[in-house]
Amino acid sequence: MLLIVICKVRWCDSSTNHHPRFCSAGSDGKVMRWTCIRGELRQILILDLPSAMKATRLDDGTLLTMPGFLKKTFF
Repeated sequence: MLLIVICKVRWCDSSTNHHPRFCSAGSDGKVMRWTCIRGELRQILILDLPSAMKATRLDDGTLLTMPGFLKKTFF
């Protein structure tokens, strides 16, 4: 079972149709926009940052990590 932690959730500006919207940022590096239309939640992928959540080894062997990246950058 895959467990994805949602780091932040924030209300967004409403669409031109005045449907309620919110955005979420998950531990998998995905930023999603959710829109409630007729009682149904529809999602759109806004941004995918898979490398921000994983350590990356540079060409010179340096291990690069960015702890708290989503927390500080998007919300």
